[in-house]
Amino acid sequence: MDPKPGFQDQKKVGLDYHSEVQKIEARYNERLAKFEAAVKEIFGDGEAGESRYRHMLNDRGYIPTPETERLAPLAARLDNKKKEIESEKEAALKAIEASKPPEAKRREEIIIEEI
Repeated sequence: MDPKPGFQDQKKVGLDYHSEVQKIEARYNERLAKFEAAVKEIFGDGEAGESRYRHMLNDRGYIPTPETERLAPLAARLDNKKKEIESEKEAALKAIEASKPPEAKRREEIIIEEI
């Protein structure tokens, strides 16, 4: 049985879309890995370092010491950077979804309806 006319084109569009999504995710995951490395370098490795980072972000009732006075602003800057990376990733994924041809979107809907 031959596939429906245009199915191969739609399949290619779907593969191209998924390839682009994978590229976007890889690029932003690399940036998030750099973020994680920065947290480890500044605040320490493992759960203790992550805990110190979260403490500096969330609990402003820490005892003011030269170390906490230095680390709290760094934690805030790192957190802002992480949010920026995540929002850029989300925007890039939305843009690629919006650029998907309508026939590819329709084909996905048909596949789901046929289930």
